[in-house]
Amino acid sequence: MTKIEDCFELGTIVRTHGTKGEVMAELDTDRPNRYKKLESLYVLQNNNLVPFFIKKIAIVGNNAIICFEDIHSQTEAHRLKGCKLYLPGEALTDRGEGHFYFHEIIGYALHDEEKGFVGYITEVYNLQHSDLLAIDYNGAEALVPLADVFIKKVDKKNKIFTMALPDGLLDVYSSNSGQDDGTEENEESID
Repeated sequence: MTKIEDCFELGTIVRTHGTKGEVMAELDTDRPNRYKKLESLYVLQNNNLVPFFIKKIAIVGNNAIICFEDIHSQTEAHRLKGCKLYLPGEALTDRGEGHFYFHEIIGYALHDEEKGFVGYITEVYNLQHSDLLAIDYNGAEALVPLADVFIKKVDKKNKIFTMALPDGLLDVYSSNSGQDDGTEENEESID
């Protein structure tokens, strides 16, 4: 039996598509066309990975319209709404040095070129217009833009992600920033 920890999350089924059992899935990837020839994938149902064979798949932007072999009606397709889609880890090809999949950098140590160690990457948020790294920074979540211009090196062997962070970005997340320290500024009293 395939275990979820041996797989990577490809996306989520967000709705039905048409009346013949097709579904629309949002893919959590920066290269959706890589998956246009999938023959099968796993659908997470009741905490179990269930294999589904694909009859037809069409990539539209970051979405996929999928027709599964054993789903023939809108009612059957509707039962899959909200289910996560997974592929086995071995289905991924190594993207080479300096290139990475979002899921594989979770747990990497983030280093700033100037400041050194910042924290550990806990999540990658794939948003419509930009991607963000969530970092455990001094016990709080800090969000860092994941843009090519800031990425300097990805060391897969040592699990170190080096960036040139924008000046002042981490100041927003420092423990003293924006907190009331209990002291008040001296004010002249009006009598």
